[in-house]
Amino acid sequence: MTPNNIKNNMTERPQWNVKRLINATLVAGYQSLGSELQLETDAPFRMVGVAVYLFDADNKPIGAAGNVRTTIRFTRPDGSWIQKHLISAQGLNPYDAGAPNGAVGNRPSFYAYFAPLGTNVLYPAGASIQIDLQVVAGDVLAQALVVFIGTKLFPAGVTWAPTYPPKYAARPYFGYNIQILGADLPVLNVPFQVAPDADFAWEHGQQTDSCPMP
Repeated sequence: MTPNNIKNNMTERPQWNVKRLINATLVAGYQSLGSELQLETDAPFRMVGVAVYLFDADNKPIGAAGNVRTTIRFTRPDGSWIQKHLISAQGLNPYDAGAPNGAVGNRPSFYAYFAPLGTNVLYPAGASIQIDLQVVAGDVLAQALVVFIGTKLFPAGVTWAPTYPPKYAARPYFGYNIQILGADLPVLNVPFQVAPDADFAWEHGQQTDSCPMP
């Protein structure tokens, strides 16, 4: 994934907007209706997908059963609901329970995938997204992260958007990584430090969750 794509006099950058919903008292059948996620004011947001991450009281991810029994819906820029009714989070967030065991016998990674939207939704700068989330009666959910993935669209020239020089020498480099503890989630604005010896162009990356090595 390139950090900047310039198309039609526009700079497009990846953006993840996250809303955290907390059931602090662990009420069974928790619901949060009309919760608002305020978008940033510097550029419009083009939403391409959505995912829902659910956690129990021990900060452990809830698998397929919990996803099925948690329902959600959210709004378009004009305030109308994309889904008329609350639908199962499992429909937005397929859960892969068939992963093999991790390295040195650790548990497998928790795979939670973004569901792509059939049609991208464009939110103006400074717009908000309303979210309804409801858990089936009797079930207990400690917290949910609702994540909207997409891009921010900047007019050319208004934001930092460097290009490659006419002549340069490139060398492959795979040395950068960032580790975040699951117990600390959500973690925002994590610095990504680049070594001062050369410019670095981010072309692609990968993410996984796994237990730390003993």
